[in-house]
Amino acid sequence: MRTQPRVLRLFVHLDRPVRFQDVARELGITNQAAVDCLERLWRLQLIAPLGSRPRGFKWRRELGERVASLAFRLTPRGEERVRWWADQKRRPERWTF
Repeated sequence: MRTQPRVLRLFVHLDRPVRFQDVARELGITNQAAVDCLERLWRLQLIAPLGSRPRGFKWRRELGERVASLAFRLTPRGEERVRWWADQKRRPERWTF
């Protein structure tokens, strides 16, 4: 099972640009599942590809561009999400009823 926290923690753990092969290998999923996962995180603006992007394509791929050919890094929004998940994990769950 791949979840956002697991994939984003992988970026922190590896501490380098991440490619789809890294995600597939580390999480034990297929290459296509890893590509799909990275594309979804990119659309959510949690990760971004390295290098400059053409105008209008910062958060999506160009026509004919392959996500598999890109290396990604965490965005500030992605880093904040990782910190939030870590904080939620440390906090005991409270029920109000």
